[in-house]
Amino acid sequence: MFSYDELSLMKNTFAKSDELLFTIRKFFLQFPLTEKERETIYEMSDDLIALLKKTIDPDLNPEAPLFQLGDGWTGIPIKDRMSEQILLDMNAKFIVNQYLKERFEVLKTKQEGGISLDSLLPDDMKSLETAIPELYARNWILGFVDYSLNRFKILAGLESETVEETLARNAKNSNK
Repeated sequence: MFSYDELSLMKNTFAKSDELLFTIRKFFLQFPLTEKERETIYEMSDDLIALLKKTIDPDLNPEAPLFQLGDGWTGIPIKDRMSEQILLDMNAKFIVNQYLKERFEVLKTKQEGGISLDSLLPDDMKSLETAIPELYARNWILGFVDYSLNRFKILAGLESETVEETLARNAKNSNK
């Protein structure tokens, strides 16, 4: 899924410290950023932003290895499920996909806007038809951003390892 150069970028960026991962999480989940954190986010390289996009908000890639195609819609199971549950997943995933696209747009423009994560919380003014998929989307975003950033932490490995050693260790751990 990741090229040698991408794994090398992960290692060089994330193996030394978790601080940047926490800052990226704060950005994607719209927590307040310090001025230093804001500078860090907006000074990320295009390559790092592309790697984040590939992991957090992937597009279908015809060059992907076999059985590793995926985008913002492939995670919705449809087989042997009731259409109401599929529709709920689709409505929530639409919100998730829009939210992530907007967060990546903020990285480009440095202008906040779009869906607020807090706006996805239920309140007494929302109908159940609105509140349920929004809360579902909010919780999906919270879990997915953390999951995605943890992949970077795992794949980056230890600073003292080479990329080859990290790949070997991760392969060994995945066989357990």
